Amino acid sequence: FTPEVEGMNQIEVLVTDDDGASVSEFLSYEVLNIAPTLGEMIFSIDGIPYLPDENGTWTIDEDIVATLEIQADDTLSDKEELLVTWYPDAADENWTITTSGPSSTITTSWGTSGLHEIKAFAIDDDGETSFDVIGYVNVVNTAPVLETLPAPGAIFEDDILNLTASATDFADQEDLR
Repeated sequence: FTPEVEGMNQIEVLVTDDDGASVSEFLSYEVLNIAPTLGEMIFSIDGIPYLPDENGTWTIDEDIVATLEIQADDTLSDKEELLVTWYPDAADENWTITTSGPSSTITTSWGTSGLHEIKAFAIDDDGETSFDVIGYVNVVNTAPVLETLPAPGAIFEDDILNLTASATDFADQEDLR
């Protein structure tokens, strides 16, 4: 038999001979919890999976929405109760997303350029935790767009030139100067 519940258990072993005489004994054993495991982290954009580069890093433009997926595994008694916690940027301990069940999918984006460490781990209903699975994403800054400047003209020395220009930064609109 395969035990499915953690904790102390007892089995009675009963032996009966052909004359009907029997003897029994009890065997006590403890079933220990097994920590959950996580598979490989999958990174995709618009349903298209992306492979990491030779350094194990995915590259994405800032504020592009990506999907992260991972499969968790555990014993049958713990598998459906698994919680998978994601840190889309491990440097920000307050930015977490938790899903329930062995199949975990989240969508996220990064608003700041640079290298970000992605971390995921699973925890079962007994508090056992998997090893962390780590991924890296390099977020590339999207340059602002400067609208067309007025046509060039001539001015005299020491004259004041007034220019009005407009620019848009789709990723960081509130930070334009």
